[in-house]
Amino acid sequence: MISNYMKFLQIFLGTVQICINAATLALIDAGIPMLDYVCACSAGCIEGEPVLDLNYIEESYDTPELTVALLPKTGKITLFQVRKY
Repeated sequence: MISNYMKFLQIFLGTVQICINAATLALIDAGIPMLDYVCACSAGCIEGEPVLDLNYIEESYDTPELTVALLPKTGKITLFQVRKY
């Protein structure tokens, strides 16, 4: 069994994306064999401009936010989440 605990002292980016990417990097660093790595990123539209990898302030805007996590080798999407605050 693998257990992963994350504690953030400061948050400047989206927490979901941070957790997904940090967990993947922790498994890689621990030498756990994996067939593919999970990569996550967010996207949104701030004042009419498309923005990738939203930070904490950009996430607080009242606009929809898309989070996608995928497996790059296979191209499979593991998370597709749209939120509007």
